[in-house]
Amino acid sequence: MSGYRKLLITLLSVAVAILVLGRSSSKAAANNDIVGSGEENVCSDNGTTEQVNNVCEENSDCDHGNNDRCVSFCRQIQPIFDNRCTNCHNPDLFRGTLDLTRGNSYANLVNHPTSAVCMSQVPDSVRVVPCDPMASMLWRKTRPDDSRCGRPMPFGSDGLGVIAPAEFALIERWIAQGARNN
Repeated sequence: MSGYRKLLITLLSVAVAILVLGRSSSKAAANNDIVGSGEENVCSDNGTTEQVNNVCEENSDCDHGNNDRCVSFCRQIQPIFDNRCTNCHNPDLFRGTLDLTRGNSYANLVNHPTSAVCMSQVPDSVRVVPCDPMASMLWRKTRPDDSRCGRPMPFGSDGLGVIAPAEFALIERWIAQGARNN
């Protein structure tokens, strides 16, 4: 009986340990605390959270390594717009015929032609060309690049690339990775 009791206690201890470890792992994964898991929770268009693979797949249209961590539009790019751009680029002011508010920004940027004024200065210009930062007016205006139309952005600055190089680098990587809506 004594050996049976020890075996039962050992098995119960192992089972409890497995349950505790399983719960803590799932909570960490839900909070994106597991490094290198390759997946993350991101916002979808309707505001819900979904899990996506966060390691960029090799894309024949893009020239980047397949182990790059994907820049999340919802979690990394949109907050830059919210902080630096939406005071002017919103439905009320609509500067440059561009709305960069949450829920509208992606559709107004990716593969979208620039405003008529910008188009008159840089014919056939596109706001964001997936996989091609230098062809993207967003990149040119925030870098700033001499081939841009109008002033550097954010307005009143020398360009995001000058005032906030880390934020500019995120935008550049997001475009280079295919400008995913993730």
